[in-house]
Amino acid sequence: MTDIFPLDQGDCSAAGKSSPRFVPSTLCVTPGPAVEPAALTGDLIERLRPLYADPKVLPFHSWEHPLQVRHDALSLVARCRESGTQVDSVAVEQAALLHDVFHILDPSVLGFNSREGLAASYAYNLLRRLGAPETHARKVERIVWATHALAEPQAVEEIILRAADLRNLSGTYQEFRAGTERLYLEHKGLSGEETSF
Repeated sequence: MTDIFPLDQGDCSAAGKSSPRFVPSTLCVTPGPAVEPAALTGDLIERLRPLYADPKVLPFHSWEHPLQVRHDALSLVARCRESGTQVDSVAVEQAALLHDVFHILDPSVLGFNSREGLAASYAYNLLRRLGAPETHARKVERIVWATHALAEPQAVEEIILRAADLRNLSGTYQEFRAGTERLYLEHKGLSGEETSF
């Protein structure tokens, strides 16, 4: 697997600098041969799995988190469709897998103001590198950005991903407690701060 971080061409200096306001990323890659977006999901899973931290390092934002968010998001997509609401399920699924990529990194080291800005820019550039159409890559980028705490989701796909991501924090009391404990351990591990739980 090559090109894990496909930001190798062009001027990427403006990418992700817009927190908390969304500004589209600069294309920093040469687009690949055109591919139908749905055909990319399997490849994304293989490429993204190693980019999420081990659960011992990031107890909450490990590979299990985007998989659970994807599951919850696709459940919401199905409910929307049952009610007659049109939803781009491929964009939602891919955004769910990409939304917390590189969460272990300090985004400022790469010139980003937020983890969501980094993930959104990476999503756009990776999808373009893999051959996704510009419109699809931009849609996924906006959906990923919608997980930023200060973002105001507009499109149904953005609202779905935001809800699925937040659902992963809550759920039943037992799920909430377990998630809170994982976030506490993750914060303690990343910051070194000793705080009470």
